[in-house]
Amino acid sequence: MKKWITALFICVTALSFGQQKNCKYDYEQVTDTLSAKKTTEYMMDEKIFGANTTLLQFSLLNHDDVLYLGFQLFEKNNIFIPSKCIMEDSKIFIQLKNGKIVTLKSTQDVCSQYFFEPEQQVNTNILTNYYVFNKQNFEDLKTQPISMIRVQFGSEHEDYVPKKSFVSEITKESYYPENYFMVHLDCVM
Repeated sequence: MKKWITALFICVTALSFGQQKNCKYDYEQVTDTLSAKKTTEYMMDEKIFGANTTLLQFSLLNHDDVLYLGFQLFEKNNIFIPSKCIMEDSKIFIQLKNGKIVTLKSTQDVCSQYFFEPEQQVNTNILTNYYVFNKQNFEDLKTQPISMIRVQFGSEHEDYVPKKSFVSEITKESYYPENYFMVHLDCVM
């Protein structure tokens, strides 16, 4: 009897902790004709060196049961920053710790938007895009940490190696990019 009660307590505890999610949404809308849910942007990489700042952020979007990865790249510098473009056939490759590679395809042609802040004499480029998941390619993302992210920009690519954790110099918050999908994918499923 004592073992049965202990087992029951462990199961109830595991279920209660397993159901807690750290989900933050930009918006969530469900109507008769529309179902949409988008998580807030999450910092995946931050590089600050002198006047150069680069930030990579992800978000997740489920629109009528189609899952998308929101991608946002901020570049800020006091010298000119060349524009970056993503073509409709561009891809993001996400390599997992188990060696598998998940490929997401861009949904559109888009180039970074340029802004100049005259009072600070700073150039800023912001590139925002969405990549679509295949129904088959996200199961491993739920169980495996990320080891590398490769983003195609036109004819070139850039690699990002997610850290296990870091504290942002800008937001002063802690981020765990290596486990991003393991923690946040269920928020939009």
